[in-house]
Amino acid sequence: YVENSVYLKNKKGETSISDFILGEDEYMTTPEGIYFKGSYGNSHMKAPASDLSGCSGAMPSSTLYMQVICEIAGSVSIAEAALASVSQGMFISYGDPRGNLLEKLNKIDFNDEKARLAESLYGLVDKFPNECATKRHIVFLTDGMAKDDGNIPSWLMDYDKDLNSNDTHVAGTGSHCLDDVSSYAASKGISVHTLGPETDFLKSVVLRGKGKHMPGSDDLLLEMPFTSTMPVMRKDKTMFIENRFGRFSPSWMNSSAANYYKINSTGAFVQCQAINYPGPAESAYSEGDNLYISTSGDSISLIDMASGNLKWSINGPGGRISAISGHILAGPSSEGKVFCFKNSPEFVWKSDADIFDTSNNTVFLVKNNVIKALDLSSGNEVSSISLPEKVTSLNLDPTKGLIYAGSSNGMIFVLNRELILKTIIATGINDEILDIHAYTFRKELFLCGYTKDTVFCTDIQRLRWSENIENQEIIQLLIMDGRAYVVHFSEGSPCVGIDTGRSYLSIYDANTGKCHSSDFICSGMLLGPYIDTKNKKLVFCSYDMKVYEHDYSGLYGAETCYLGTRLPGREL
Repeated sequence: YVENSVYLKNKKGETSISDFILGEDEYMTTPEGIYFKGSYGNSHMKAPASDLSGCSGAMPSSTLYMQVICEIAGSVSIAEAALASVSQGMFISYGDPRGNLLEKLNKIDFNDEKARLAESLYGLVDKFPNECATKRHIVFLTDGMAKDDGNIPSWLMDYDKDLNSNDTHVAGTGSHCLDDVSSYAASKGISVHTLGPETDFLKSVVLRGKGKHMPGSDDLLLEMPFTSTMPVMRKDKTMFIENRFGRFSPSWMNSSAANYYKINSTGAFVQCQAINYPGPAESAYSEGDNLYISTSGDSISLIDMASGNLKWSINGPGGRISAISGHILAGPSSEGKVFCFKNSPEFVWKSDADIFDTSNNTVFLVKNNVIKALDLSSGNEVSSISLPEKVTSLNLDPTKGLIYAGSSNGMIFVLNRELILKTIIATGINDEILDIHAYTFRKELFLCGYTKDTVFCTDIQRLRWSENIENQEIIQLLIMDGRAYVVHFSEGSPCVGIDTGRSYLSIYDANTGKCHSSDFICSGMLLGPYIDTKNKKLVFCSYDMKVYEHDYSGLYGAETCYLGTRLPGREL
């Protein structure tokens, strides 16, 4: 049971989740039955740990192990994972969305009459997708009590040489073949771990499988430090947003005095025990000495950059972070929510959204083809508009007071702050527009943007130019002095990932599309840039925390210049 959720155990002994509000109480007896918090159910109403399938309490004790496996599945978001059961085999494949895996995981039924443990494990050993995996693991949630098990090749029986007489097929319970298959998996470079009662047999399974009983996410991932966001600068000091063991864990951060929060059933933030940050850093936002970090597994943290002290961490919100007018916005989370809160932290509101952008007092949210304007302080809707296509990017231009909404089919909808449609631009590029940047040239408005592999520029009437960067992914676009700086990434083959392939910087004339240069920058994925105005450089960072710079001092406007003297009483 999830600790902050409320459950009802009715008069028949059946337990289900409930919307009942308990307040500060751990449980309450009513005519309907007992309402209780998940934390109370886990501690006081559980079945005996020795009986994995027992139901003498509010829940089977398998729930305790399910909580661990769900936490692992959520924490190792950087790794590909699949899901299998002894009755169905593999039913969530590698590469499927992690949300699908977690949803199915919570619906597994443990009441199958047969438990062919060794046979199931043997069938999974050769299911790993390719040779590129750095580590391979199988985490087995089981009580270790096989039923009708042991139909495996004769050469595999007693593979571990323990001379057990039950290393064979047994029609009822008692087959001892699981540790033999575990030993075989280890010989192929696969670690076998177990979640369940700490029995001698399961200890033997993990010993033979070179795994661990009740593993954590750190047991499944490499420590390899890497970054997934740009570093932040503080007084000429570069602070890398470091990930280790596949999760946000910078060496310079001190979390000993931090407060931790989770979201309760009413949406408020309540304090909880310390948590590991699920997944690598996804977004970073600095404001003075305050550094806000979100992770891919939905957590937001506030760090004091001067001391490196973690102030607080909230489990639940995630996505891109922005701070404005004393409020922090984050989203969308993996559940498609945008959160608004204060840095105390104090929950303000949340809403369903795919994308958001902000002005001083208004938040603009996108859900499919609908754009809504919400009041920043209250979350109340101010205005909305439905567009004919799904919106895939949203950019507010504060200098013009305009909003540019890119669509899934290459259209750009230009709206004002009141969400009144001003014009529609057809780019002719039949793909999702991922980002749009506005600039003016000789007082004329231009929009440059990109899809997954195409960069383009358009004016209000027509497409001016486009360039397809074949077999590469565009990572970032920056417009300066009439030039489009495009960062693009060619992923490796056959092994893929941010530590494979090559990254490039191409510079185009934003008005004509003429390519001024295209240069290889580094191996692996390149992050950034941010603009170092003091030193007149674009600063990039690679996944392995190496810094690369591009000098832009030759651009017009990079240096201040004398414009003359304003004469009193003269109209300009």
